[in-house]
Amino acid sequence: MRKKVLMIQPCDQNSFYSFHYLRTRFKKSWSMPLALATVAAFLPEKHFQLHFVDESLEKVNPDMEADLVMVSGFASHLHRIIELGVHFRQRKIPTVV
Repeated sequence: MRKKVLMIQPCDQNSFYSFHYLRTRFKKSWSMPLALATVAAFLPEKHFQLHFVDESLEKVNPDMEADLVMVSGFASHLHRIIELGVHFRQRKIPTVV
């Protein structure tokens, strides 16, 4: 049975790294953070089922089932990272930041 891993990229609308900021400032080219994608590349598909959530595009379902939660972000995301960590740890789901 594969472990369900929820990988979250938090969003802060006022951050330089938010989708809104990048979309309005850089019309031609921009890229999102690659930390979670890099970690995901090391997780064997036969052992892990990955689900990515980029909060600049969609909200995290707080009731989503997961065996492990991974959160990556910038200092500007700290408040949201703490919120996510507290929420999933209260549900007894191991959380990695």
